[in-house]
Amino acid sequence: MRKLTSTSAGFTVVEMVTSLAIVSFIFSFLAYLTFYSSRNFVGVHEQVLSQINASNATEVTANLLRRAAYFSIHPADPEEAASYKRILVAIPVSGTAVTTGVLAFHEKKKELWWVANADSLTWDSNGDPVGTPDMKFEHLENFSILYQSMFRLTLVAGFTYRGFSQILENPGNPQYGQFITDVIAKNHFPDKGETNYAKDITTSGPATL
Repeated sequence: MRKLTSTSAGFTVVEMVTSLAIVSFIFSFLAYLTFYSSRNFVGVHEQVLSQINASNATEVTANLLRRAAYFSIHPADPEEAASYKRILVAIPVSGTAVTTGVLAFHEKKKELWWVANADSLTWDSNGDPVGTPDMKFEHLENFSILYQSMFRLTLVAGFTYRGFSQILENPGNPQYGQFITDVIAKNHFPDKGETNYAKDITTSGPATL
């Protein structure tokens, strides 16, 4: 009968190979858990950023747009569209004049831009803004503007999220949510529009609702 070869420490070759295999399996499993946890952490972090930025975008831009005299559809956009990703905003700068800014969603970069001077922007073939924004919000899933009238808009900011109870179960299938905010331009005469704004504003100044 052939005797199994032993090492100097008293282990047989079979025992040593088995031990190495077990240790290798343990380290591989720990590496997998580390990778899996890191991937889920990154996913959760991105979803938190998406939700926070969508909330901030609607809150800050709504406060800004409430200072407007009126809103206008961009000349290159159809008048009867269901929603828009850019809108012109007339902000009073004196009792007789307004300046035109623009709120626009950069679809490729997933960013919402505010530019105080609309003339400083150009647009690419997809309708995304080209230039330097005065203010921007990143990591938005989507953003759309519903044009109700020249004095009222609805802002819809989309974000991704995943319930914590399902993060480990299905991390690659996020849910989608929205922040929806109605905005009324406060610095206008309710019965006046864009065409006669300059004439009427000289009489008593911008109205406050």
